[in-house]
Order: sequence, then structure tokens, then C-alpha cells
Amino acid sequence: MQVADFGQDANLTQINISRLVSHARQLRQASSCVMVVVMSDDLNFLNTFAESSLKGRLLVWSTRVLVVSRLYREDLGELFSTHWAFSMTNSMMINIDLFDHKPRYDIHTYLPYSPSGARLVRVASWTPTNGLFFHNALNMFPQKYGEYEALFNTLCISSDKVIAILI
Repeated sequence: MQVADFGQDANLTQINISRLVSHARQLRQASSCVMVVVMSDDLNFLNTFAESSLKGRLLVWSTRVLVVSRLYREDLGELFSTHWAFSMTNSMMINIDLFDHKPRYDIHTYLPYSPSGARLVRVASWTPTNGLFFHNALNMFPQKYGEYEALFNTLCISSDKVIAILI
């Protein structure tokens, strides 16, 4: 599926994205494993997609989202941190850098609950000469909430009639 480029007409783009999201949601509901790939260098388009996918209930945790773009890493980081559709779902981005005609593909994810706070993390890089290189212990589409769960110590005390959960 593809969204046509309507240039400056944001209303047509919004309508087109909404229709696409609705159709994609129907496909997601009929499938057990779905990956949504969004390719764009237009920050406004990516913002519109994030808003429409949330309104159209496209994304659930089992849905993987991959954003592919040549936008600056800082712009994509801002996009991921400000939109629930990217920050709190199973999402990653591939940032394409064609510096000096030597392609480099950096793969990032946004971790909303890390020990050092919410942040964009580079998971891996790929270059034609070095292949795929992982920068840390994270896998592709890592668990975002493992660190969050570790923040809580839960103690359950029960008796015949009362259950107390201390956090």
C-alpha cells in the first residue's frame, strides 16, 4: 500500500493516510504477525502517520513498526519521543546516511523506561564493508518495558479475606 504525494495539500494527504491506516488495521486484525514499514523523508508525513495510526487503532504491541528515513537522527528522535505511536510501541527506525557516497544505515529504537531516562538508542549499524554491527546487547525490536518492570518491588501479603499488594 502506498500514499500518494499531494505536495502542499495536507488535507488530501491526511485523508489518504487515514484510509490507508483503516485498510492496514483490517489486515492486522486478519493476521497474526504484521510489520508496518513507513518510508518517508517528510517529517510532516511521519507526524501525520503517527497521529492517524493512533486514531485508527492500527498499532498493537504485536505489530512491528519500521520507519525508514534520511531525516536527521535528531528529527527522528524528536518524532519518536513525542508520538505514542512510536515511543510506546514495538517500533524501530532505520536512518539512512549517504555521507560521502558511502552508505551507512543506523538502526535505532526509543526506550521510554531506561535507567538513564527516556532516550533514543542506536541498536545496530550496517555498512557494505563491515556488514551488520550491534552496538549493545539489545536485539532488533527489543523489549521496551523490561527496565520499567525492574523499577518496582512487589510484595503480596494474603490472608483468608484480605490481599495486600505493597509496591
